[in-house]
Amino acid sequence: KNVNICFVNDGSTDNTLGVLNKIREKHPNQVHIVSLIKNSGKAEAVRNGMNYCNQNFDHHFIGYLDADLATTLEEFMNVTYYLKDEVVFCFGSRIRKIGSVI
Repeated sequence: KNVNICFVNDGSTDNTLGVLNKIREKHPNQVHIVSLIKNSGKAEAVRNGMNYCNQNFDHHFIGYLDADLATTLEEFMNVTYYLKDEVVFCFGSRIRKIGSVI
């Protein structure tokens, strides 16, 4: 599939931006980085990432994942199966299954 990945660095003071730049070096046509100067919180980071994607990509689907990848990339891609016809939005969330640890 044709996939673009946009990482949002929410003002991290560690080497997050350096790690993201190394990933982009390996995949320069697919990996994009939005780096915020200061930490603005999750909602603002998501908003900035969505705005960047809407302004720079001609996409069919757009979504976001948290950095901890609690939702796997495979599961994220599987969600696109449900985005057909009148369904224009799909939301996934972790649930606690018996015997699992979140």
